[in-house]
Amino acid sequence: ASADRTHTLTATVGTLPEETNTANNSLSTDVTVETPITDVAITTIEASSPAVLGSVVNVSVTVTNLGNRNVRNAIHVTFTDDGTSVSTQTITDGLAAGASLTLAFTLNTTGAALGDHLLTATHNVADDDTTNDSDSTTVTVLETPTEPEEFTFTGRVAPRSESQHTVPVSGAAIMYVNLAWNDWNDLRLRIYDPNGVMVAEVDSNTWWNPVEEIAIDVGPGDWTIAARSDSRRRLVDYTMYVIVTY
Repeated sequence: ASADRTHTLTATVGTLPEETNTANNSLSTDVTVETPITDVAITTIEASSPAVLGSVVNVSVTVTNLGNRNVRNAIHVTFTDDGTSVSTQTITDGLAAGASLTLAFTLNTTGAALGDHLLTATHNVADDDTTNDSDSTTVTVLETPTEPEEFTFTGRVAPRSESQHTVPVSGAAIMYVNLAWNDWNDLRLRIYDPNGVMVAEVDSNTWWNPVEEIAIDVGPGDWTIAARSDSRRRLVDYTMYVIVTY
């Protein structure tokens, strides 16, 4: 058949003696015939960055069949770090046309060089489009801090509002936060992750013990700690003490 065009298929039945309604003696449907295309693509590769030396980086790789033909043979996906092979995974049953599958790889940074690492995923299928047979992302490996990082913030929070401070974290760590003030008005301690999502709120103090504190697991990025005032009229002075331990 002629490819890359629509074909109209028609079925017709002959007229019977004394038949008065011939409008339904014929029916048609359209079928589009396409040129066969095999196109397996690495559509995404994602990894968190930066990473502290000695940590394990989780890497996700999505493989998609962008063509219109099913790929029935096994698809081998190789994961490399700066051109050096780390591991290979196999999609044993191939991929149907339009289907996707996400593979999980890991990169152990123990003994790795500090700085940027180019992580690449490549498949082995011979297809019609070679421009998307691989994809890459960059992960920066940082030296592990030898001592806990300490931060002290002082501020004044207005009634019914929030005062925020930023704490940079370079890798997986535990962050301890102590919020103290000298006032009978209540303050709440809030923690926001690097995406701006509030992950913790502490409001357990009493009027004779105006202190809030928390210790939580954190990852790389800029975290936000905030003092939230429930006062209706008064400004409240406070001090925040933060320790980040890797």
